[in-house]
Amino acid sequence: LGICAYELLALRVPFDSTNILGLAMQICNSDPDPLPGLFSVPLRQLVQSMMMRDPEERVLCGRLLQDPLFQDVELDENEATLVQEATIIEPFLLDIEPEEGQLGD
Repeated sequence: LGICAYELLALRVPFDSTNILGLAMQICNSDPDPLPGLFSVPLRQLVQSMMMRDPEERVLCGRLLQDPLFQDVELDENEATLVQEATIIEPFLLDIEPEEGQLGD
């Protein structure tokens, strides 16, 4: 989600390579360029927190609408339910371990 937000705001991808190995190395070992200064500091910090490598530190979708940037957003009943469910489910997603061989080991 953070990469999508970055790309929408910066109008470019945060990581770029001509091959998948190079792309993976960039994602694992480098930080993207900062977002342009025309965006507010809170928005830039939010996108940066969405792109944290450590899942424990990363802001996930259910918590996004709890951020002050989204406090004035009005949700209909269905949207509010989806946000509430995502917030409940997210902690369990962090505990999921890939099955052996799933990552190409």
